[in-house]
Amino acid sequence: KRLARLDLDLSNTKEFQQPNFFDLLTHLNKLQELNINLSQNNFEDLAIQQFFSKLSELKSAQELNFKFDFCSQMADTRKFLLFNELCQLPQLQRLHLSFDSCSQITDGSLRYLSRSLSKLQNITTFHINLNNLGRISSEGFNQITSALNNYRYCQSLEILLRNCSKICSTSILKLAEILENKKNLKSLSFDFGGCRLISNQAFERIIVAIAKLKELDTLKLILQNAYELEDESIRKINQVFHELKNLKEINLDFSYCPKISSTSVGNLNRYIMQNKQSFTKVEIDCYGCPDITTYE
Repeated sequence: KRLARLDLDLSNTKEFQQPNFFDLLTHLNKLQELNINLSQNNFEDLAIQQFFSKLSELKSAQELNFKFDFCSQMADTRKFLLFNELCQLPQLQRLHLSFDSCSQITDGSLRYLSRSLSKLQNITTFHINLNNLGRISSEGFNQITSALNNYRYCQSLEILLRNCSKICSTSILKLAEILENKKNLKSLSFDFGGCRLISNQAFERIIVAIAKLKELDTLKLILQNAYELEDESIRKINQVFHELKNLKEINLDFSYCPKISSTSVGNLNRYIMQNKQSFTKVEIDCYGCPDITTYE
């Protein structure tokens, strides 16, 4: 009963066939952190309902980390109504959700999920993995973005949208608007790799918003296959480094972006080298950019 952390790996198992498996959660009222991997499971409705119903018992929970990767049965949008149980956890501060390659998830699924997320008031860390969800569009994702409005104390934000081919510029513009109100952010990670409908103007807008996050110390920006990304956005990223004096860790990936040049990336790299004493970790990848062979 005094257990503070519980890690459960139920990936690719048949544990969900056990009708009372999650009753154990009712005996862990002091639990502060729950990490559970439910990936690659074709669980029955009754099992997933039982899991969420027991969550409300974890009144001391401060951190939840759920993985539903490669779960085809998450296609049922009604399952996302179950996330409303998160609202019963008054001390919840850190939430990690992963739905990587749940290929049947739709905008309707995200709409239901956003209703629950918007009710959480004390979130300081929010990470969501929506990689490889080819059926979601900006219409659904914008609902998730709107939920972030309530996260006034958020210090760490991660949003992964790799290969979500229907995400367009409107989502990036909305994210940029939300970021302007997140003055406490210290860690920011975006993955827009393979989102080819995003314009260079949208990229510029979110980079300008990032430059206003004065407390930021960690920045990860993955823009692989961003076909519209141009040198002007790279120049604005350079300006970000001038503005953010607390920035220590940088991870930038411009691989396979055909419109950026060695000049803009070289200027970015030179600034980092000139100020390398300010950074603890720097990674910049431009693999597959036709105009870039080497840069100093």
